[in-house]
Amino acid sequence: MHFSLQNVFFLVVVALGFGLFSWQASRIRANILIGRDREVRGRFSKDPGKRSS
Repeated sequence: MHFSLQNVFFLVVVALGFGLFSWQASRIRANILIGRDREVRGRFSKDPGKRSS
C-alpha cells in the first residue's frame, strides 16, 4: 500500500490525540474514585437547612 508523508503524519497525530484523551479520561476517573469509599460519621439533622452541633 502506498502512504504519503501527510497520511502517516495524520495517523501519528490521531493516535497521539486518542492516547492523550484516554490518559486524561483515566486521570479524571481516578480523581472521581478517590472519594468513593469515604465513610461518613456524625449526627445529622432531619432538616437539611439546620446544622447539628
